[in-house]
Amino acid sequence: MDAEGLQGAEIPIPSKLAKSFKAWKAKASRDCNLLFPTGECRPKLDFLDCLKAVAERAKLDADCFWLHRFRATFAAKCLWAGVDLRTVQQWLGHSDHGIDHAVLETVAESADTG
Repeated sequence: MDAEGLQGAEIPIPSKLAKSFKAWKAKASRDCNLLFPTGECRPKLDFLDCLKAVAERAKLDADCFWLHRFRATFAAKCLWAGVDLRTVQQWLGHSDHGIDHAVLETVAESADTG
């Protein structure tokens, strides 16, 4: 899904995180509308590189970490907590139910091993 498809989407985040984001934004330049910009108010695009570096520092296999994994983890935790599948689908913006099936398989496997 492209970013346009997410406009107007309501994605829940913990209130503590929302508060942190607001505090972070309050300290930032008022001329820049981005939450995590570069110094020139451009989108920060090296999140994957940062994630891999953190994994390596933690002596973890960096190849097992990618940004989309956070979405899958979020979806799995919501489903485990009892959020209905249709709601999670809306939050993730999924129109392809095959994606949801893959997430559910992961949730089921994790529940069996975990």
